Amino acid sequence: MEMDKKLVFCLLLILGLATSGCWDYQEINDLAIVLAAGVDSHREGGVQLLVEIAKPEQMAGNGGGGQGSSGKPIEILESVGSTIHQAQRNLHWRSSRDVYWAHKQVLIIGEDLARQGIAPLLDWFERDHQARHSIPLLVTNGPVRNVFQAQPELESTLAEEIIMLIEHMEKQSQGYGTMLKDFLHCLSSQVQHPVTGRLEVIQKEEPHGGSLAGAGIGGGQGAGGGMEPVPPRALRLAGLAVFKGDRLVGWLDERETRGFRWIIGEVKGALVDVTVPGEPQNKVTLEIARADSVIIPQVKGEQLSFTVRVKTQAAIGQYEGTLALSPGLFSTLEAACSAVIRKEMEDSLERVQREYRVDIFGFGKELRRRYPNVWRKWEGKWDSQFPLLPIEVVVESKITNSGLVTSRVPVAQK
Repeated sequence: MEMDKKLVFCLLLILGLATSGCWDYQEINDLAIVLAAGVDSHREGGVQLLVEIAKPEQMAGNGGGGQGSSGKPIEILESVGSTIHQAQRNLHWRSSRDVYWAHKQVLIIGEDLARQGIAPLLDWFERDHQARHSIPLLVTNGPVRNVFQAQPELESTLAEEIIMLIEHMEKQSQGYGTMLKDFLHCLSSQVQHPVTGRLEVIQKEEPHGGSLAGAGIGGGQGAGGGMEPVPPRALRLAGLAVFKGDRLVGWLDERETRGFRWIIGEVKGALVDVTVPGEPQNKVTLEIARADSVIIPQVKGEQLSFTVRVKTQAAIGQYEGTLALSPGLFSTLEAACSAVIRKEMEDSLERVQREYRVDIFGFGKELRRRYPNVWRKWEGKWDSQFPLLPIEVVVESKITNSGLVTSRVPVAQK
């Protein structure tokens, strides 16, 4: 991570040269560089803003990382305001440096604010000239303050930890990460409601006294200055935040989230556990190497339905059983894999259609693309009619690689 910090520092130096025309070391040190930002509603009204601030001189010179006292590479600052714009201005009450937003890496929204509606918040991020749109937008299932109380486990900053969680989440496809620009695009769309990833705060097993990552917290317009000790916390990225317009309406769990990703064709890696029917002792873990999906609208007169077809290619990652891995057994395992995938997709559709009653998958978008004249008839009533539409799921799985062995690793009987 020392190399990563030096790379960040070099990028900041280049940024300083590009933006100032005349650069010196002291100008960079005068910046409070925002790495992560969290926004939530405040108990007394308005919004609460928390930011993780990087100190360039410490990022480059402190190989130890962490959030100690003096000499630490990051700081956590908090402010509140009647609007996000006011809260951002009030950060200057807590910082002797100019708050710099152009290097921000992640934006996190608290659950309470997300359920109220985040359009006013996003309006500021669209208008501010320093605010980046090519960053992940996440929603946490609780107060956003809890995220900033979490201790990074493998990285030196919360922002780095979250970015790495997003990258590693792709291996199982049970979480999701939406870029701010994509969320904004979907929010303005007439055919698809937005979604984004769910960032969960988990408590570690051995609690001890602690406080917010970084030093003191407090600031503008009545924010408190002290915190009670809290148990150590870590972060987990799993599940999906479902929106209707700009308001959070609910969550999908990990299985339902992967079902969502099967449907939209964004499963880039996954493990599927199956058993031979009637022989539960024969267990196989399949590793998905490729997955393709297509949404097919079917128009018959005034009747509309959809079919979702998914094709997967898988390899055998692990085998626990006594049967030889013959072509006949492959067919059985392929059917079992298809059944697991189909159930995940159907569960996701059931939750979203019946409970949340929104189209987050892009069925309307596909109808508009293939049958624009038909879409014009459905456009004005899509939100009310989509939950009633029949959707058939068809899955075809193919095992293309069984490794170098055709049976379980032999164990001598003694």
